[in-house]
Amino acid sequence: MSEYIEKMAYAHSIPGQPRERWHLLSEHLNDVAKKAEAFAADFDSGPWGRLIGLWHDLGKYSPEFQQKLLDTIGNPDKKRRVNHSSAGAQHAQQVFEKHIVPPLLFTIAGHHAGLADFQDLKSRLQNDLDYLEKIRDIISPEIFDQNAPPLPDFLAWPNAKERPEVRARQEEFWIRMLYSCLY
Repeated sequence: MSEYIEKMAYAHSIPGQPRERWHLLSEHLNDVAKKAEAFAADFDSGPWGRLIGLWHDLGKYSPEFQQKLLDTIGNPDKKRRVNHSSAGAQHAQQVFEKHIVPPLLFTIAGHHAGLADFQDLKSRLQNDLDYLEKIRDIISPEIFDQNAPPLPDFLAWPNAKERPEVRARQEEFWIRMLYSCLY
């Protein structure tokens, strides 16, 4: 059943076109992952860009989002908002609890709304916990099950312990660079 749902989930609808012409979500996630990985490779962060691309739209697997797309058939003006960015950020938070997660959380959660401050993001992710649970079992392991990549060398600054404010600025800049890799 989950493989069927995976193959029938769409990232975008095309007004006036049959569903067969719509963009499959799995293809969209892999396409964005490849592009984000290529952009991030320029600053030694390709694997991080790939993860951001794979997980940025996980919430589009939800029945609510898929229904939103179906509702636009014959009525392209029918617009309604469905949160689809929290699920990927929640997934990153769960997968990498013991690793560095803020780059993934900020970039995935903010890919439409912009980068949030940490308190706003934390609150948002706590309020939407059931979202990820609704879709967990229908996402293919090739997209969902990933390991933490190594940190880029430039974050291994030799005096980071002596100057934590410099390390914090480096991480903030890195988050913004990763964020720029999502189009």
